[in-house]
Amino acid sequence: RQLEKIFDYSAGELLGQNYSVLIPEAQRGQHAAAQAAFMANPIQRGIGSGLCIIGRRKDGVEVPIDISLSPIEMDSRKVITCTIRDISELRRMEIEREELLVREQKLREQAEQANRLKDQFLATLSHELRTPLTTILAWAQILRMGRVDAEKAKHGISIIEANAAAQGQLIDDLLDVARISSDKLSLNFQELAPANVIRVAVDTVLWLAEKKNISMELNLDPITGHVLADPTRLHQMLWNLLTNAIKFTPNNGKVTVHLSETPSSAGKNARIQISDNGKGISPDFLPQIFKKFTQADSSTTRKYGGLGLGMSIVSSLVKLHKGTITADSAGEGK
Repeated sequence: RQLEKIFDYSAGELLGQNYSVLIPEAQRGQHAAAQAAFMANPIQRGIGSGLCIIGRRKDGVEVPIDISLSPIEMDSRKVITCTIRDISELRRMEIEREELLVREQKLREQAEQANRLKDQFLATLSHELRTPLTTILAWAQILRMGRVDAEKAKHGISIIEANAAAQGQLIDDLLDVARISSDKLSLNFQELAPANVIRVAVDTVLWLAEKKNISMELNLDPITGHVLADPTRLHQMLWNLLTNAIKFTPNNGKVTVHLSETPSSAGKNARIQISDNGKGISPDFLPQIFKKFTQADSSTTRKYGGLGLGMSIVSSLVKLHKGTITADSAGEGK
């Protein structure tokens, strides 16, 4: 009855048959060789001794089987009794345990990586906040001593303002990330012409481009209708993308902003594309570009500043506008 249960044959179908009918055809030759070797030197092998074979059910389904072999002297002949059990459930549990171990190891590696990123981020944050603060304090002390002329004092005040603005931007980015993470960022949607927001954003970053003699080119196709967007947040997205393009573009480079109209299932969408001829992005880093706290160079002494939050904020704001964002690059140096 147990044999019938494992292999789904009736006793009448099995009686008188060679037991090889219960072995997959592809393994019968190998099994016959193992049988001959055992019969030449039959020794006791109990259940759980590690002697596992594959059985074949009547419907062709293969099942793992644990087998014990016991040689018995009977009427001057050596008879082998065989006991088998279906270990499908045991094997399934082993596989699940192995998969669980793999998942746990992966989660542990992810946790360790998260801790490393957190440590890198905190080191970067302290560096980025301290840098403008050091400059502000230095110039405040110089101005307090009163030993500078009016022109140099004016220059010092402008440096203090620029560094205070930079530090304020870092704090704003951190607050935006916190609001986005807690779903507390509210948007004020309005119908607007994206070309107008683009022009204002370009004007805002023009002084950064002029410092590096980078030309700003606008290709704004006349699109029909308006888009539904939060003007402040759309400006923020464009500002982040434009300053990022300028930051990684060498002197005398070019940044281009292109506005076009693309069809969609709901009608038409506005497509804004910002491109530059800067340092390029490696294929390994490209998939990480919109993740929080990531930069191609994470060391605090890297050439380019920032916390690695800008692209993450842009991506989150785009999704809140039910839009999509992608990044493309042919690689570093391209």
